[in-house]
Amino acid sequence: MQYTVSTRDSNLNVRSGPGPQHSVIGQLARGARVEVVASRPPWQQIASGGWVHGDYLRPASGAATASTDEGVVLDHYRWPRDPNRKMLAGFETGRAELKPAHVAWLSGYVAQRVRMGQWVFLRGYASRLGAGGANQELSVRRANAVREFLINRAGVSGSRITGSGGIGESWSRGSEHDNSAEWRAVEVIVTNGVIQGPEVPITGDSPLSRQFYIKYLGGGGGGPGFVLGVYGFIIRNPDNWYIKYGLGGGGGSIGAPLPSFGNGLPPGQGWVSFRTTALRTVDSFQGHASVRQSGVQIGPVGGNFFFKLWVPGAFEVDLPTGSGFSLTLYQVEMGIFDAASEGPRHGVNWQIY
Repeated sequence: MQYTVSTRDSNLNVRSGPGPQHSVIGQLARGARVEVVASRPPWQQIASGGWVHGDYLRPASGAATASTDEGVVLDHYRWPRDPNRKMLAGFETGRAELKPAHVAWLSGYVAQRVRMGQWVFLRGYASRLGAGGANQELSVRRANAVREFLINRAGVSGSRITGSGGIGESWSRGSEHDNSAEWRAVEVIVTNGVIQGPEVPITGDSPLSRQFYIKYLGGGGGGPGFVLGVYGFIIRNPDNWYIKYGLGGGGGSIGAPLPSFGNGLPPGQGWVSFRTTALRTVDSFQGHASVRQSGVQIGPVGGNFFFKLWVPGAFEVDLPTGSGFSLTLYQVEMGIFDAASEGPRHGVNWQIY
């Protein structure tokens, strides 16, 4: 499928692989037209062989209008080639009736996935033609039309459908009176075991969950009396969204007047699961936290490491450490737990930790 580069003021980097760790091998100018041939969301491989970030691609002009009488099921504008994220486009101007192509995909692929235990999130859109208030109401009607079809015609339980709201023209591209079929649409996201609940605002790109996994990556501090320390962690959810966190703080210790440190365990080891009472995203755990250490550790032998995060829906977990050095009988530090990387990431690269 053809896409257009939609950066604001700069060129789009083309990388040798799907991620920022890969080298830049070229650039694409704003408005350049490319063909996506493979996908590792959010990264997309173009026909030249390079990879670009899907946030800066939009369906090329005309891609959504060829079959507007029938409606179309488009690749998601941020996650091209992801079968679980689609845009039901081509609704008639000012109307909310589903088209045959919408019906076929909802009653086939979506209904089947829900019967397998998955969930559906809906969000309505409108083009920029017309008044903003009317477009807001229209986007809600479109999302509700999809919801009602899934329940009444496709046999999907309403408890498996979340969202059903609309965002009007607020995310739509184009000029003031643009009426592109790609924005006369409903966003449909099929989620694997994650409820994107209507009672919680959707924040960022990461889906909401109550199940998470955390790993200690390493850090240290200590000494006699008052101590300072810095520690690293990584949190992920079941949908392969992950983000690194850091904790810097101070406190007190009892033990030998020597600093202590602990390394993380090898890749694949040391992950600890925890659950929250409220739905959260992986990047929503900022807040006050405390670290407690105790035990004698020289190299890989002995020692314990405890970590507690104090936020609404707080959790307390005991985290294993790798090799290190500690002669501390008891040490406690309090500080701020905050994201140590830029935004949540999606993919399986968390497996390197």
